[in-house]
Amino acid sequence: MKRDVILRLTRTRYREFAEIAKRSGVALEVCTYTELEKAWGRYSLWAMPIFPDVREERQMAQERGVISLASAINTRTFRECGRTRPELDWSALGDDEIYPFVLWHEIGHRVDNFSLVDLMCMKDFEARNTCQGIIGYVNEVLADRYAWSKVCPGQPIPLTKRGAEQRQLLQDSLDILSKYLSRDGFKIKPLWPGQYHDVPESMLRTPAKAAFVGPKVSRALVQQGMERQKKNSLGDESGYR
Repeated sequence: MKRDVILRLTRTRYREFAEIAKRSGVALEVCTYTELEKAWGRYSLWAMPIFPDVREERQMAQERGVISLASAINTRTFRECGRTRPELDWSALGDDEIYPFVLWHEIGHRVDNFSLVDLMCMKDFEARNTCQGIIGYVNEVLADRYAWSKVCPGQPIPLTKRGAEQRQLLQDSLDILSKYLSRDGFKIKPLWPGQYHDVPESMLRTPAKAAFVGPKVSRALVQQGMERQKKNSLGDESGYR
């Protein structure tokens, strides 16, 4: 079904998605569409602090990859933007497929993209400049393909107008990147399963976010998170220690 509605990430869905993300080696946080700079999901190349068991007050944070999902998705805006994607037409997705697609798209950036780390380490500057100009475009295509294979397995990819017109350009770009860069991604080390295990520190900055995780989250940890958030908003960049 396709409607013009606002989809909202429920606590139950968050917990379900968090387990999928952890099996792929990353933790999951919830942000607003505004916080994500008008995006519905994000995978950060840089590790962020996560807590091993948020039921316990005393925690030693670890640095791991984190995926962000928007707390709400406007399906009309999502589909309008989806029609201009480099290959796969997001407007073909049904309402119930949108959130899983965004989740798997961000996981795709983790597990099936050309390596930006390899790009930064390239010593052939001419080749690096060439790769730098196309890697973002290609990695978006690969993440879309990965998500489609998870949400709509076996179904042909619905192409945007741009995707249909630029199929040779895309293949040429894939060939160039394959010549110079790895597409193996990071080695996947699954996180600890369970709703209170391996939770991003960012999910403890407000009671509302902590509620996504569950009722047994340590109140002391949430209070500490709120205090850190307040300090940061006042210009203290020390963050978590």
